[in-house]
Amino acid sequence: PSAASPVHDNRVVDLLPGAAATIAESAGPGSISALQLQLPEPTDQLLNGVRLQMEFDGRTMVDSPLGEFFGAGLGAVTVRSLMFSAVPQPGGSLSLSAWWPMPFAHAARITLVNTTGDPVAKIGSDVATEPDPEWESALAGGRAGYFTARSHAAPTTFGQDWLFADEQGHGKFVGVSHTIRGSRIKTAFSDSAPYFLEGAERVYTDGAASPQWYGTGTEDLYEGGWYFKDGTRFSDPLTGQPDQRTVAGGCADYCVAVYRLMLADAVDYHSAIRFGIEHGKRNMVQPDYSSTAFLYTQPNDALTAGDDVRPSDPVSRLLHGYADADAADQLLVSEYEGSEDTRPVIGSVRATAAAITFHVETDPDNRGILLRRTSDQANGFQRADVAVDGVPVGTWLQPRNNGIHRWLDDTYLLPPPVTAGKAQLTITLTPAPDSPPWTASRYQVETVTG
Repeated sequence: PSAASPVHDNRVVDLLPGAAATIAESAGPGSISALQLQLPEPTDQLLNGVRLQMEFDGRTMVDSPLGEFFGAGLGAVTVRSLMFSAVPQPGGSLSLSAWWPMPFAHAARITLVNTTGDPVAKIGSDVATEPDPEWESALAGGRAGYFTARSHAAPTTFGQDWLFADEQGHGKFVGVSHTIRGSRIKTAFSDSAPYFLEGAERVYTDGAASPQWYGTGTEDLYEGGWYFKDGTRFSDPLTGQPDQRTVAGGCADYCVAVYRLMLADAVDYHSAIRFGIEHGKRNMVQPDYSSTAFLYTQPNDALTAGDDVRPSDPVSRLLHGYADADAADQLLVSEYEGSEDTRPVIGSVRATAAAITFHVETDPDNRGILLRRTSDQANGFQRADVAVDGVPVGTWLQPRNNGIHRWLDDTYLLPPPVTAGKAQLTITLTPAPDSPPWTASRYQVETVTG
């Protein structure tokens, strides 16, 4: 939708303990394009205890602590990211700004809620809204999503990833602001290490058993290194550790506030997303975590499960006209990478270097077909040319290789020009001459609907 001249709503509110105050209301369709707050006395208690709530079209999509929403989860510091900022002012006040596009079709409301237990005086606000009739159809048709912030705080649990987001429906994960209050421990490489930063992030989408994103460490996610070497503080457009504290700064031992925006590298999902992060290697240490994840969401799925092909099952091969040559079936007992890497999975895998052909039933009313394969990744760089009804549609390349956790789920999108309007597709996979044997235990057909 095209931009219109913004309408500004300026207010100053006082908040008694437990009270709420609306700082902006708008009738749609339109989009909130900027949110600014002025805090005369930005104490840590205020930034943690005053919550920002946003309703779009009757649903609460944001309920977050003020500081963490703006990247300042530990207190008043300078944050200058592309989508939000916190800027201390010469007189001691704090200016908070956010520029996330926040569309709505019918109505929007922004509220501040005081959970600090003390009165909070004279919070200034300026909310800019841009009316635009195109947002109504864009949101109704699923071409746009509702701005969403998922916030929670708790002690971490041994053996379980901390979840930034666990969503159903479809949308995009576009960033996170993360606050950690932990303790340093003695390790093989340091007498005093913030070992919780060894935790890697894992992202699962659309029911896949393999993580679609598997990181290497917490500080790596936020583009630091060596535990943010020497406590380095930085605030860049997309990543930062704007605050790091020890006992001298009011932390029990070692605390950090970090953020990452994922705009060009947003994680799309069609039916579900589960974005978690370890706390220490294999979740072995238990700091207190708080996080606010930023997403654009729609409640309905944009993917529908359909046909199911089992290459090692003679009945399934017969039903799907499955043909190959020089194929071998092998029983595989192994695990998936990620959070379930200690749980054995038993199945049969079929491997061949020859062309494979099979047909699948599909919903003619589709916007493409997602073909999901379960395979053995013991040999990496499996590669096959893909054709639908004789029409080439590209090369399916899977470079991943793991000889320990061998099960893998991956996908290939069959584009709408060769799938739309068809109730049945004939799929041909031709392994490349220099590729390892193509392996598959299962092919699942999923219809893209949005």
